[in-house]
Formats: sequence, structure tokens, C-alpha cells
Amino acid sequence: MLSFDQAVIIANRSNAPAVEGFANHLDDKLRVKETTEVRIKVESILQEKSFSCALNEELTMDGWSIFTTTTPVLLGDAWDAVRAILSVPGVDEAEPLLLTVNPVHSTSMAQQSFAQWQ
Repeated sequence: MLSFDQAVIIANRSNAPAVEGFANHLDDKLRVKETTEVRIKVESILQEKSFSCALNEELTMDGWSIFTTTTPVLLGDAWDAVRAILSVPGVDEAEPLLLTVNPVHSTSMAQQSFAQWQ
């Protein structure tokens, strides 16, 4: 997985969200064998796009599978992957996991904008 520091650097340089991975939710009615087949299809989509991703078993719960990236992924490419993942039968939802930058760049701007910080 990209470290938090790496993701922050990417987001700060580009002013665009950094892609940290992908989350997808599988149909609750899938059997174990079908679930495995769908996960393999999702992994193959990520591999076909040359993303360095791995299923993070620690974050998998309630039908959600989390694939974390180890190298940067362009935002447009991430959305293309999400559309491809959504086309797999058995996938209910898919989203990129994004780290975004706070639009307020300086503390003084934040203090002026948000009185509770004063």
C-alpha cells in the first residue's frame, strides 16, 4: 500500500486525489466458490491495467473487498478500472479509495474561514 506520506505528496503535487486502492462490494447471495471467482476477475482487471494492487484481507469485511495499491495510479485510470469492475457479474458496488487534500492551504486562511479555530 502507498504510505500515507507518499499519498500526501502525490495529492499535494497534483492538487488531485491520490488513489490508495479500490473497494468493491460483492452480491450477498454469492456462494463461496462464486465469491472467489468474482475476486479473481476483479484482480485480473487490476492486473490488466498494470496496477500494482493486492487484496488486503485485514480490511475485507461485510462483503467488501479492499485492494490497496503499492504504486501511484492516475485518477482517470482508476475510474476506468472502477467501471470495468462494476461490469463484473456479482459486483454490487465499486469505488476508488482516494486521499484528498484540504483546500485550505494555510493556517491563517483556516482561522479566518472557521472562527472555531481561533
